[in-house]
Amino acid sequence: MLLAGRVAEYNGIEFRWSKECYMRFQSLKKVPIYIGGQGDKMLEYSGAAGDGALPLLYPPEFAEYAVQKIRAGAKMAGRDPSQIDIAGCVWISVAKKKEEAITQSLKELVAYFGPLLGKKGLASIGLTHDDFREVQQAFKEKGIKEASQLVNEKMLNLAIYGTPDDCISKIEKLKKAGVTHLLIGAPLGPDPKESIKLIGEQIITYFNEI
Repeated sequence: MLLAGRVAEYNGIEFRWSKECYMRFQSLKKVPIYIGGQGDKMLEYSGAAGDGALPLLYPPEFAEYAVQKIRAGAKMAGRDPSQIDIAGCVWISVAKKKEEAITQSLKELVAYFGPLLGKKGLASIGLTHDDFREVQQAFKEKGIKEASQLVNEKMLNLAIYGTPDDCISKIEKLKKAGVTHLLIGAPLGPDPKESIKLIGEQIITYFNEI
């Protein structure tokens, strides 16, 4: 309502906006709204109502299923699925050597969020919530560092990690699945500054050239 130049008066339980809630200037252009999520309903809704979709691709193997749901939502709403910008959200950790990309930050990220992810996403790499039971228990009792020690190689696949070539291989699969943009999230790598350089000079350059 605000972006449309209307008064956004609202009387709700959590907050209230008065008649004074309106933009004091005219918006110069339409602001695109992207809708994020990982569950079926949110994925379908992002295709039905969003200018774009922000599917949580943890793991990246979930992309094929997520894109199908987004496109199905667009079709149900009478929209052209090819017009929906699908900006996949991924975790990435890149280094010159694959083992160097397996950082403590990456393990902690997986330990914290892994138990909270949807079962369909986990299933795309052969994981279940039961696999994270010990991790979750360790986090509750001893903290994130202790929980991170229980993260195994299979769990690390929730992220894109490794050398630039390893990461390119994973991202190519996302592109093939129908992802049109990529939003890169933490931890980036053992040396974030160096990892950003590798992403810019090798990964982004690779996709700009094909």
